[in-house]
Amino acid sequence: MSERELTKAEAARALAEAKRFGVLCTSYYKAAGQPYGSTATYALDELGRPIFLLASIAAHSRGIEEDPRASLVIWDASMEDEPLDNLRMTLIGTVKRVDEDSRDRAANLYLERFPEARDFLELDFDFYRMEIAEIHWIGGFGGAGWPSVSDYAQAPKK
Repeated sequence: MSERELTKAEAARALAEAKRFGVLCTSYYKAAGQPYGSTATYALDELGRPIFLLASIAAHSRGIEEDPRASLVIWDASMEDEPLDNLRMTLIGTVKRVDEDSRDRAANLYLERFPEARDFLELDFDFYRMEIAEIHWIGGFGGAGWPSVSDYAQAPKK
């Protein structure tokens, strides 16, 4: 008996869980509205929302404070010769500092994935979470779609 094919939402959740970083795109604090993208590590919460640990002086943190709209691009680079055939997605939403009530949970999730980051907690770093509004999934060339955020959030962990 063959395995059923994953839905776009399940495949997107599996890719997000499998990877440890992506390109976080925020507003560039020196030029409001100018996009700024740079590599950022993340952990996922139970709904698949990325949690970041960012320095207060980082361009991302400064941009988020001015405009919380952001996107996170995650990809599988296993097919270097045919990059358009790689699985990839963009999570689109807003990123905000984790509130005090949720900080311990965010810290546990992030430090479970990146235990070496514990030293940053003594410095001026804080946790941020992305609230996902939309997901653009590309399952290789010709396999694009917009899976629902609720299907993504409910997809079983791999």
